[in-house]
Amino acid sequence: FCKNGECQKVSCSLCKKECVPCNEDEDEEEYDEAVRLGMAAHFMCAEREAELGAFKKAWEEAIEFGIKQPCPKCGHCGVKDDACTHMTCDNCSTVWCYVCGLDCASEECSKGPDPTMAECYRHNVNWHANERRCPMYLTEINQVDNSWPDDDGAAKEKLLRFRILRNLKQTYDKMGTHAYARMVAAFPGMGAACGYTEDQINEVVMDVPLFQRNPDFLEEEEEEEDDD
Repeated sequence: FCKNGECQKVSCSLCKKECVPCNEDEDEEEYDEAVRLGMAAHFMCAEREAELGAFKKAWEEAIEFGIKQPCPKCGHCGVKDDACTHMTCDNCSTVWCYVCGLDCASEECSKGPDPTMAECYRHNVNWHANERRCPMYLTEINQVDNSWPDDDGAAKEKLLRFRILRNLKQTYDKMGTHAYARMVAAFPGMGAACGYTEDQINEVVMDVPLFQRNPDFLEEEEEEEDDD
């Protein structure tokens, strides 16, 4: 029941659509055929949820965790704003990289050799050539890979879409084509309506890098400085 006292409409907790409540004082036979069929449809919601709910949850999490990134130390999730790729965890204050997800202070995180620089900035050194390092700003990727936009908002959307599609591809491969079709039939919002079509998901190649690097980029900069 709607908590608004002036409304009191009844809706299905699973599909969220309005349904006709069953009055205990009335015999079900008094309901017309349309009402009975409508109630039966909502009983089927529970059956679909029990059978396919796990697939739906996995699909939703694939999208959710394509947007959120967990802190590598405590697991608290964060979402990048329109600034740099350095993230500071609200929970444990760990500084980590939103692109690769690594703790900038960890040995696993590749860093430049200059000890006078903060570790998060050392992780950005030579990012255009070193596959284990990341740019400080997503807009910088456009300098070495022109398929990336030079607008921060658009670059962020490209990164999120890249991650989400890969998450969905992994989830799709685990559940299989048949289960995916049944899930979408039961929960249409999990299909193309979520922004990612089955064809787009199947086109994903998991070993394709986030962007193409250019080992000569720094040399080009140095040549320009020499010319000056």
